[in-house]
Amino acid sequence: LPLAAGSKGLEAANACAAWIWANTDFDRIVTNVPEFNQLALRFAERAGMVRYGENLRSFRKDGKLHNEILLGLSRPESGGDQCQRQQALADGVADIFLAQ
Repeated sequence: LPLAAGSKGLEAANACAAWIWANTDFDRIVTNVPEFNQLALRFAERAGMVRYGENLRSFRKDGKLHNEILLGLSRPESGGDQCQRQQALADGVADIFLAQ
């Protein structure tokens, strides 16, 4: 979506991950992206997701089968600056939702 492009979209993706780590017991966030969607692949990787596999011929578009790239983001190790930054992001997201 053009509205979510650039730094605002990346900020939202990072805040979403931070919220998940702070408010759930999930250890991993995963997504599948069709290999032809280079914009989505770059965005996912900029948001910290790492490629871990490929699902061959699993996505049909216009009658043609395409591979999907599998990406994931694991929960950061507890402690340290990264965890504190993510907690601060999660707190900010919660403040936004509570203010509405």
